[in-house]
Amino acid sequence: MIHWSFLLKQDWGPYVVGIPVIIFLIMLITGIVLWWPKNKAARKQRLSFKWKNIKSWKRKNYDLHNILGFYSSIFALIFTITGLFYAFFVVQAMIYVIFSGGETQYPDFSHIKTKAPIELRTEGTLDKVINTVIQKYPDSFGFAIDLGHEHMDDHEHPNFEVYVKHLSYSYHKSSSLIFDENSGELLHTHDPKDKNFGEKAVGANYDIHVGSILGLPTKIIAFIVSLICASLPVTGFMVWWGRRKKKPAKTA
Repeated sequence: MIHWSFLLKQDWGPYVVGIPVIIFLIMLITGIVLWWPKNKAARKQRLSFKWKNIKSWKRKNYDLHNILGFYSSIFALIFTITGLFYAFFVVQAMIYVIFSGGETQYPDFSHIKTKAPIELRTEGTLDKVINTVIQKYPDSFGFAIDLGHEHMDDHEHPNFEVYVKHLSYSYHKSSSLIFDENSGELLHTHDPKDKNFGEKAVGANYDIHVGSILGLPTKIIAFIVSLICASLPVTGFMVWWGRRKKKPAKTA
């Protein structure tokens, strides 16, 4: 994906995207520090547009950068951190540890493996898995079955794994199931009620990042904030350009 790795190799593509995001995060934080008013009068001036008697485009551009940047900064910080989640494993680990209350070991179910003999596998094994999921979650939005792939390290497993999406607009409320790939028997279920808060935070990361966590309202917020963030480098550059010291004219 272009947004995730610029279509580059998985080994280093995410870093090409992630490092500029770190720079943007630093600029956001330092921008908030620079914006922070020293007194009450300055605070009032930096919270709203007062252009009634202002004609200078430099002042208007400065206000656009300052005021829009401030109101979008909290959301921008959230979207930035949740974006770094995909580029750096340490961010994933930190989010899990913080929200799980100090747990350092993410739940691992790799020990649950197919035990039934291969002779039990039939053409109806997969149908049995599908019917079990439908009966167990009749009101779910949908589900996906991971059949494994021998050439992909993270998709090589001796069982069927099923991901159940409960909401139409969001992925954070989900269940995972493990089935014996030969007999089709259900071996393990991990529902939202079984997850600690760290797992829920990790599971909600994508929805928070794209703004779908609460449906259309948060998507609209994410869209507007993204537009403002795209404008900040432009208005910021114009502020810098307008403040350049003019070189003194050379005398003959």
